[in-house]
Amino acid sequence: MKYFTIVYFLTLLLSTETGFTRPPISGERYELLSGVRVLKDRNIPSGKAGMSDDFSTSVPSWFLTDNFHYIPTAGKVLDIYFKEGQNAVFLARKGFRVTGLENNPDLIEKANLLMKEFEVKINIVQENAYKFSSGDTLYDAVIAFYFTDRALLKKIWNWIKPGGILILEGYTVLNRDTKEINSLSVEHFFKPGELMSLFKDYKILKYEEPLHLKVFTSSVIVQKR
Repeated sequence: MKYFTIVYFLTLLLSTETGFTRPPISGERYELLSGVRVLKDRNIPSGKAGMSDDFSTSVPSWFLTDNFHYIPTAGKVLDIYFKEGQNAVFLARKGFRVTGLENNPDLIEKANLLMKEFEVKINIVQENAYKFSSGDTLYDAVIAFYFTDRALLKKIWNWIKPGGILILEGYTVLNRDTKEINSLSVEHFFKPGELMSLFKDYKILKYEEPLHLKVFTSSVIVQKR
């Protein structure tokens, strides 16, 4: 027992000194932590543009699952360009009232399947974000993932309540050498530290730009004053 105790503390010490990071979380462990199970054996309509027969990658952003507690309990959330709906479904399962904004009908079809499987309701609005109007509705939070539309940011603030938050994440230019996404044009990437400068006049609650992951992202949580 004494031997194992010594090894354990030596491991902790080496992790601290060398900057060693924990290994990736396994699929089962991720499901347990996030509350979202890996999607399997789903009956997916095939033969449609942009549709895939495999939804196993439809899991929420880790940045969102780690930080959703910044959103007021049972709050109203707007998910911009919510794609297949994985982030929206995750929040709906946590009791949030979610509106999903998406202009692609194929992605909306995928999202409807996801909602049906997890038995949640999301208000889906098929609309371009520039044309979207929230009317008199203000949201406790707006989330936008893999989002780099800098011109839309000013409009987004009009949809958020005072004291509400924006959770935003996008790729950084370090991904230009990553074969999976290097086909994107340069405006689809943030420069290192760019999000910090974009929101320098706002209250930043959290900022992350990790360099140890396979995909490089920049993530921020900003509060509207």
